[in-house]
Amino acid sequence: MRALFTCRPGFGHYAPMVPLARALQNAGHTVSFATAAPLHDTIRRDGFESDAAGLSHAEFIAARESDPRFAPARADPRQARPLNFALAFAGFEIPPRLADLESVIENRRPDLIVHETTEFAGPLAAALRGLPAVTHSFGPLVEPEVMTAAGRSAAEHWVRAGLAPPDRGGMYDGLYLDITPPSVQFAEITTVPSRQLLRPEPYLGQVAETSGWDIGLSNDPVVAVTLGTVHGKDTALFRTILDGLADQDLVVAAATGSSDITRALEPHPANARVHDWLPWATVLERATVAVSHGGAGTTLACLYRGVPMVLVPVAADHFTNCRALAPTGAAVVLERQRLTPAAVRQAVESASSAPARLAAARLAAEIQAMPSPEDVASVLAELA
Repeated sequence: MRALFTCRPGFGHYAPMVPLARALQNAGHTVSFATAAPLHDTIRRDGFESDAAGLSHAEFIAARESDPRFAPARADPRQARPLNFALAFAGFEIPPRLADLESVIENRRPDLIVHETTEFAGPLAAALRGLPAVTHSFGPLVEPEVMTAAGRSAAEHWVRAGLAPPDRGGMYDGLYLDITPPSVQFAEITTVPSRQLLRPEPYLGQVAETSGWDIGLSNDPVVAVTLGTVHGKDTALFRTILDGLADQDLVVAAATGSSDITRALEPHPANARVHDWLPWATVLERATVAVSHGGAGTTLACLYRGVPMVLVPVAADHFTNCRALAPTGAAVVLERQRLTPAAVRQAVESASSAPARLAAARLAAEIQAMPSPEDVASVLAELA
């Protein structure tokens, strides 16, 4: 079988797809990716072929920043997600990506297309070629009103291609791979016709390599800190977190995602180890608590290891993920606008408590019981 994976050019959109892609490749199937800069080097280092498709991340940002319809998102981060889905992901991004995908499909001749939940050209390209399309989630189900609005935007592109517009942009017409543990998933998942659970295994790829990852011989608890690969430029937020954990009997392992941010945080508290990049999955093996922005990949990696969390949502899907996780008891959610070092310190203490650790352990056990990438690779081979 030849499988074509297609995603938007964001690391958080690509990384959740890697375990399944690797399982397919290990089973003898041919796997390639279609996306845009800056992901190609990472994908090739991970052992997959990569073709260009769609706007690059820089082109996407430029198009969005020049569009006055996105002004509400600049004033209120909670507006970014619905606007991105309706105007960008299912709007101006579809035509250039669709044109490129058609060329990639002509060249690669895939038997099946796997796309993620913000990549709306994938289901359209598959429909035009009569190929099965599979949606690979990267977190909890997108809010119904957000996906419905995106479907209305995508409809014009289906009509222009000579096809009847499907429900919700075709995102749920085929098999939906759900990587969210059932007890964390929203009730609206019942509106998805065909659902296959898939264990959210951590990304183990080359991009996470770093030199100097070392917490020494200390037996103190480890608190892992990250604000992700997209929204991690908030040095004030990083500083508040580090200051809140200063002078505590613990080691802070912080990943900034940028050498500029790392330098901006100097000097930092003596108990902090601040790096541009960290092998997140490895750090979590030692972590007692994780403090993050609440991105889907970050939070699912924590749950996989049974690590309770302190979450400070900043933008994008963070607020949705926090809404899903807060009731489980495995996460303490803080507001960015009211954040103080004292609040961070108190939240980490709460997340270190026995009830929080037990809640995180229950979710880790639930994840381990989900079908593995190898199990789902067999399902896809049969589908193709």
